Amino acid sequence: MDRKPLIIAVALLFVVFFGVWAGKIYLENKPDVSREESEILLDEYKENISESYRELNTNYEGLDKETQATEWEGFSRDWMQNQTDVRPPLLDKKLPKSSIDRRNLLMAAQNELLPLWTEYNKAFTGKSVNEEKISRLKQRVEDILKNT
Repeated sequence: MDRKPLIIAVALLFVVFFGVWAGKIYLENKPDVSREESEILLDEYKENISESYRELNTNYEGLDKETQATEWEGFSRDWMQNQTDVRPPLLDKKLPKSSIDRRNLLMAAQNELLPLWTEYNKAFTGKSVNEEKISRLKQRVEDILKNT
């Protein structure tokens, strides 16, 4: 009996199985956002964080801590709501490996803004402000924005 057709059938079955397996792995690991698009989105994210950081510092330094607490409260309400729109939604999808570290750094910078706002807010509520913590938070945000 000739075994050649059986060997060919087994080989074809192996090739089909391997193809399906490799396709499944590819689809699981394939980024949802292209490298070029992710770089554009990361640049936009960085600019949004920079703008939010500038806005926070400008309002803190420009308002009188004693007499303009209501203005700070109004600014804070709007600023907090805007924080949800800082990161473009597509950055929450699967990104190329080359963009993940940059996204994580920018997310760390954005996450430093809330503790910074908390320290600034203490000045308007009459609580003790930790200037060392403020300078550390500001330095961290500025370093990340400068290096990404």
